[in-house]
Amino acid sequence: MFLQAFSSLAAVCTIVNAGGDTYNIPVHILIALVIGFIVAFLTVSGMKAKLKSVEKRENAQEYVKQDSLRLSAKSDRFLYVKKDRREKPQNNNNR
Repeated sequence: MFLQAFSSLAAVCTIVNAGGDTYNIPVHILIALVIGFIVAFLTVSGMKAKLKSVEKRENAQEYVKQDSLRLSAKSDRFLYVKKDRREKPQNNNNR
């Protein structure tokens, strides 16, 4: 169904300029999209290649500097507490 609609659109979308040359608009749109995707792929590939400046490590211990962090207590402190109290609905139908 989509192909049939596109084919009928392609038949209608032909432009004739003053010199008598004809231009098929859907073909030009398709060519422009393909060129755009190629340019975008090359650009993103170049950016991705610049991101490989760090080596992958096997475990987290290799990222921590020796004696840079000392934990003296294990506790959580919450700065804000919000309590909502609502009455639980009673179901009197099931006696």
